[in-house]
Amino acid sequence: SLRKPTVCADEPGADAELIVHEQTGLRFPRGDADGLRVQIERLIRDPALATHLGECGRQHVVENATIDRLVERLHEAVRLALRTRAAA
Repeated sequence: SLRKPTVCADEPGADAELIVHEQTGLRFPRGDADGLRVQIERLIRDPALATHLGECGRQHVVENATIDRLVERLHEAVRLALRTRAAA
């Protein structure tokens, strides 16, 4: 990672695990252009916040977005799907 702060829409998906608002990045409501503007302005006005979020975001990705974790999550999802299918 380049240690840059991330701003993304607040919606479910893979990034929801990686971008935790105020901890590893900033989020805004989906479709809210003003919300996006506000979050970007925060980073411009507060370089320390931008640096902190960039560092924390990078560390979180390094620790949690590994191929081993991806395989583990995929395995769990397949097991759950098979159990659900068998129960139906």
